[in-house]
Amino acid sequence: MLLYPQGQVVEQLLGRGHSVCAINCVSAVHPPSEPQAGELSLEHIVGEKKLNLRAIQQLRDIIRKFRPEVIHAFTTFTLAWSLFATARMPRSQKRPSIVSFRGITRPLKRWDPSDWMSFKHPRVAWHACESEAVQQSMLRSGCDSKKCNVVYNCVTPAVPCESRKAIRARWQLSNDDFVVGTVALIRPVKGVDILLESAIRLDNSRMRWVIIGSGNDPVTNELAQHPKIAKELRMLGKINSAANYLHAFDLFVMPSRSEGLCRSLIEAMEQGLPSVVSDAGGMKELIRHGQDGLIVPKESPAALAKAIQRLYEDEPLRRAMGESARTRAEELCSSKVFTDRLEAIYHGVEEQKKSPKRAAA
Repeated sequence: MLLYPQGQVVEQLLGRGHSVCAINCVSAVHPPSEPQAGELSLEHIVGEKKLNLRAIQQLRDIIRKFRPEVIHAFTTFTLAWSLFATARMPRSQKRPSIVSFRGITRPLKRWDPSDWMSFKHPRVAWHACESEAVQQSMLRSGCDSKKCNVVYNCVTPAVPCESRKAIRARWQLSNDDFVVGTVALIRPVKGVDILLESAIRLDNSRMRWVIIGSGNDPVTNELAQHPKIAKELRMLGKINSAANYLHAFDLFVMPSRSEGLCRSLIEAMEQGLPSVVSDAGGMKELIRHGQDGLIVPKESPAALAKAIQRLYEDEPLRRAMGESARTRAEELCSSKVFTDRLEAIYHGVEEQKKSPKRAAA
């Protein structure tokens, strides 16, 4: 049973013969047609709060019907639902193992009830960590190293609906412009203000700056009005399926102050975009400095500006890095690799269930 899974992962598991109950899939599922493929059940539950009694009861009913061996919750609130829903199970039904998915580097807090309702709960059998940085955070929080696996995320493949030229025209940009862009929530942790400070330092007449994402940060808002960049900046707000527009960029930038693993970075890499990222969290695990992109110290507008200028001046290097990034994303973040790592966790959970019996024998 998967709660909030990617549709591609569901397809992969079905194709490998697993029976899957997918609840609140975040992308479309196209079940494989092979007769040996597993059975699929799609369910939907409304709610996002951890203590949602109606959602918990709905999940309990689905569990009793589907009788899963493993429940994998891909969000914090569905992890809480899973723990509450399986607290009392009928004697005739074996309690399923619960697996989490952790995507942030904030350490768990010993006295935080919210963490004990989710990741620190003793009935969570295993943790899928989105990056090594997340894994290290979990280990520092006291989690068992044998039950914390790194599982780099995968993303839904982009489906560009417009040409690069058409998108740029709608954004009032020309094909000759050098477009530096990012996709991020506008809040301090994402460092959009650092990107704008870098833009002000560069003051390049050919450079244009595109920011896709919702949010409201006073520092960012003030910098966006700076006369050196105000005319060259496009603050586009939230765009559904933003990955479909990344091919209009020349360079992707993510200057986060803290990051588990940036999904929009994976999307940019998959489309062959060179990137400049900060050394926060798991981004430096995906980007190899000088090969797939450039890594700069976080909180350094000067270093970020220098890296952007370097790639602006070197088109062959940008092209080489973009192709390397595409290959790198396929090697680490494809739906097949993602599912391989999840399967390893599920097998580990099953072996864990058997081990006490073997020890007793």
